[in-house]
Amino acid sequence: MSVPDVAMWLLRRRRALAARAPVVFHANAIGDRLLALPAVRALASLFPGRLTVVGPAMDERLYYAGLPLRAFHPFKMRWVGYSQFDPGALARQLEGCDLLVSFNSWHSEDVDALLAQLPGAVSIGFFRAFTKRFRRPETVNVCDAHFQAPRWLRRELRLEDFSQPPPLPEESLAAARQLRASLPPGARLLALHTEPSEDFKRWPAERFARVLEAFLERHPDFLVLVVDRAESGLEAIRHGDRVLSCAGSDLTLAMALVGTADLFLGIDSCMLHVADFFRVPAVGLFGQTRPSYWGCRFTTHRCLDANGPLETLGEPEVLDALEALVDAPRQSPPGPQVQTGVLGYR
Repeated sequence: MSVPDVAMWLLRRRRALAARAPVVFHANAIGDRLLALPAVRALASLFPGRLTVVGPAMDERLYYAGLPLRAFHPFKMRWVGYSQFDPGALARQLEGCDLLVSFNSWHSEDVDALLAQLPGAVSIGFFRAFTKRFRRPETVNVCDAHFQAPRWLRRELRLEDFSQPPPLPEESLAAARQLRASLPPGARLLALHTEPSEDFKRWPAERFARVLEAFLERHPDFLVLVVDRAESGLEAIRHGDRVLSCAGSDLTLAMALVGTADLFLGIDSCMLHVADFFRVPAVGLFGQTRPSYWGCRFTTHRCLDANGPLETLGEPEVLDALEALVDAPRQSPPGPQVQTGVLGYR
């Protein structure tokens, strides 16, 4: 990097750190948005009372409750392979924005138009149109990829310090604790998620059934809690009297139930990431997505890689991974700190 380039880089970083109206823009899938939560928390700690977040309406309560935000703007868009939106309307909402941080994994002409209408803003993102562009190598976990933004501003920030579980509603947490308390004394819980957001992430249901039968046979103290939205039919397997379903439950309750489990098994999905944040030992099944990028970052885990179609992943591998973690202790996530009346993070 030349001397003028270094000087420009330092100037942009100083401008970004001095931002009075910084904005985070994130409209990926729900699990992706959870994976950016540590980075958003870190930015909120750098800009207390100044940070605005733009995202799906549900995120204000699901992910950002308690953060010292200036504002949250629900994002209205239409999905056409990317989030199509009105850049003029969004720019008017963000009047005065002097720092825009985008965690979106997509780019479009609408984003170009938005940047053009925020001419005074330093912009950070994963594409060339941004003032500061970060790379997303598949060898680096996605949480670390997102955390490049706050660490560019403050090198001493640590991802782990901002990696608390999502701030789920107390009523969901209480209901999950109540279910856990209702289990027989000494019972352990395996949370299971089989529903993919995309068909290429699907592992055949009959293979899940055979793995569960073998696992429950070996471990009579375990019950299985299926956190799929729809009925899985797994209650019909051998030992199916130890299979519970929360089909039809609220999303936040399903997340809270995962957080109470002793072990997790599932495909690459939002629920795998929830288990990771709650430090539930987890087995994740990966096919065409990369576990080095999308896999667990915080908990003890085994992320199995079919390195191609997921149906090629064998049952013995999955069962062996569960056995390797069956007695793994749960780690403790970092705790929040309360500072001057607002929720902050170490």
